Amino acid sequence: MYSSVPFASEPVTALQYSTTEGFYHFREQIAERMASCTCALLGPGLGRSEGLDRLLPELVSESKIPLVVDADGLNAFAGHIDLLREAA
Repeated sequence: MYSSVPFASEPVTALQYSTTEGFYHFREQIAERMASCTCALLGPGLGRSEGLDRLLPELVSESKIPLVVDADGLNAFAGHIDLLREAA
C-alpha cells in the first residue's frame, strides 16, 4: 500500500493507491496516513479524474500539515482556486 525509504532524517512515504474504483475509494486511508506525516506532496503522476477532483480539495481543506501541490494536483482545483486560498 505504501513504502518508506530513508531521506534526510525522516522517512518518505509514497502512497500509491490506484484501482478500477479510483483514488477516492482510498480517501480515508490516505487521510489517516497524511495525519501521521509532518508534510505532504500531492500530485506527482496523478493525471486527471473526477475522483481526484473531489479527493484533493477535501484532503487540502482538512489537512493540518504543510502541503506542496504540484501541477497534476493543481488541476483538481480548476475553477475552485478559493479552496487553496482558504487552506493557505
